Amino acid sequence: MLTIIFEMIEDLVIFIVLWFLLLLIFSSSGFIIFNELAAYKSLYSVFIVHFESSLGNWALKIYDGLSLDDRTGEIFHLTSVIINMILMLNLVIAILSETYARLAP
Repeated sequence: MLTIIFEMIEDLVIFIVLWFLLLLIFSSSGFIIFNELAAYKSLYSVFIVHFESSLGNWALKIYDGLSLDDRTGEIFHLTSVIINMILMLNLVIAILSETYARLAP
């Protein structure tokens, strides 16, 4: 049982690294595209916005007054949220169930 737990912890670390890379990709592209917004002034603040949105804090009001269009920012943000949800659900379930199936007696 301890072997399974340690293998799953290792798999969760791999998942967290992949998740943070995906957040960094969306944060970097959002920082380049929407840098006129107050919430997008530094890469750290953009990363925090996307991290919070992946955990359920969907603050779409930050895109009000965008010179491109309000909908452009909202579409980008919701795309980020949807991809994060798919990654969280599928990757965690697939990784952990594969590890359990491989190591279970």
